[in-house]
Order: sequence, then structure tokens, then C-alpha cells
Amino acid sequence: MSRAISNYAGPETTAAAEMAGVRTRNELRAFEVTSAVPQARPETVEPGWPAEAAGGARHGLFAGVATGLDRTRTMLARLGPQLAQSGLLTALETQSPATYDHTRRVAESATGLARAMRLSASEVREVRCAALFHDIGKIAIPSQVLDGSGPLSEDEKSVLRLHVTIGAELLSGIPALAAAAPVVMATHERYDGKGYPWGLAGADIPLGARIIAVADAYDAMTGRRPYGTPLSSTEASRELVRCAGSAFDPEVVQAWLEMVSIPAYWSE
Repeated sequence: MSRAISNYAGPETTAAAEMAGVRTRNELRAFEVTSAVPQARPETVEPGWPAEAAGGARHGLFAGVATGLDRTRTMLARLGPQLAQSGLLTALETQSPATYDHTRRVAESATGLARAMRLSASEVREVRCAALFHDIGKIAIPSQVLDGSGPLSEDEKSVLRLHVTIGAELLSGIPALAAAAPVVMATHERYDGKGYPWGLAGADIPLGARIIAVADAYDAMTGRRPYGTPLSSTEASRELVRCAGSAFDPEVVQAWLEMVSIPAYWSE
């Protein structure tokens, strides 16, 4: 992926995704064999991992992630690299149709936004690919977390945050999708450095991830939600403006405002 889309300081591109995957796997294996007794956090751990592992319901949540991740790895090994892309999307659609539909909408709007920012045709395709798979890590997240009917608990939020590193790990093992891994891993970073998993800020966040973050937030605000009333397009755009400079790149938000007034950017 070109430097304009995936460049960021700190952990380096696909190697960072693979490293995150290794650490995520190690942590999940620990949950699989741990009893209900709380366990101290290891020194080497993926950013965003909860400070400690508790028993009971929390242990069950993380064990569910481990099971989902192992199931996905087995599926990918069976399909091979040529069928991995369609296999992942089909599995996500089967597990959570709402998440799958969300990723399709985000891919479309991120594509339009990349065009509005005057990116090259190849860069637009790269953004579209990363956007289409930005939530693929949720394939390993228990459905009770993805499709719950109310606000998430703190434990459920911790589990959900794992989807970015899980997604990066899965993509880094597929040659055709490996370049999207570092972008996917950074889609929940914030422009002010208060996001996860690395706490990157400003231009250190891959441009592709900054674009996807805006498209993702817009769809989350305007789409059908398990709780709360969807915002109108105008209300959601105002919220993007309000959060420009904190959650979002101001230049990307400005491009979004230009895009929504020029429908041609949405066309193929």
C-alpha cells in the first residue's frame, strides 16, 4: 500500500500487525487455560488489552473470542489464500448481518471520500479494500457483544476493542489483503492520540485509517442501532465537525462535507 495511505510512525506496517496478532493469540490462549482466579496482566501485551483478567462472565467473554479466532483460522487454512477474501466476508455476513451491511456502506462512503480528497485510482482502491475489511476482526467477537440490545459493559467494550488487532492478524496472513492490515489496525485511533490500540495521533495515523474513521462514525450515527435514535445526515455531519481535531482529521472532515454535496463522488 502506498505511503500516502498507510504511512505512520511507531510500529511498522504489516510487521506491526503480525506482532499484534502474536500477542493477541498468546493472551487468548492464557484465557483458555485459566481458572476463574484473576490473573495479572503480562508485561508484553497488545495495547488496549484490559489491565487484568477476571473470572466468571469476563472469562467466558474472552474464551469466546479465543474460540471464534481459532474457528476463523481453521476456516482460512481450509480455504487457502485464493478463497480467503470471500470466505471472510461470507463468515462475517453469517455471524452478524448487521455488521456485514455496515462494512459495505462504510466501504462505499470511504471510497467516495477518498475520491473527494483527490487520491489516485490505486489509492482509492486501497482505501476501499481496507474499509471493506475494517471490521473483519469482529468475526471472532461473540454475537452477544456484537448484537446486544443495550449499551455495552466495560468488559464487553474491552472485548470489542480486540477486533482491530484480530482483524490485522487475519489480514496479514493473506497475501492479497496484507497491505490493508496496518490501516485496519489503526481505524480506531483518534486524531488527538486518545484512541487505540497504539495511541497514534495526527499524521502518524495512516491516511486510509483517518478516512475510514470518518466514514465509519457517520454510518454508526445514521444507521440502525440497537439503542438510541439514528441521527439525520445533517446532524451526523455536524457531529463530525464538532469532533474534528479531536476524534477526526479536520482535513478529512472538510472533504466529507464537500463530498456529501457532490453526489458524483459516490459513483463508480
